[in-house]
Amino acid sequence: MQPHTRAALEAILKSDSTVTPEERKRLLAPDDKRAAAPDRVISRTEAAKRFGRSPRSMDNWVKRGVLKKWLLPGSSRATGFRESEIVALLQAGGGVTTGAGGQTQAAA
Repeated sequence: MQPHTRAALEAILKSDSTVTPEERKRLLAPDDKRAAAPDRVISRTEAAKRFGRSPRSMDNWVKRGVLKKWLLPGSSRATGFRESEIVALLQAGGGVTTGAGGQTQAAA
């Protein structure tokens, strides 16, 4: 949580007479599960560069179910890929290969 966000929440909770001091403390306490950084969404072009492929290859992998598209933060149309999924594919053997019958699959 950003410091200014925390300060705003503290002020709101202090001004709310229905919130007890114990509840306020519980709500403001750091929670490791909530504090985990969200997975970054990277653009199609950046993902393609990491694999050494074209952005069109990323679209093909989406069609075949190898990757899943996600909306880029702050956009209503632009899509990208979760960085953790890209890293996992790269660690699994360098990306994606074409198997028998032209089927695209994650490399092992």
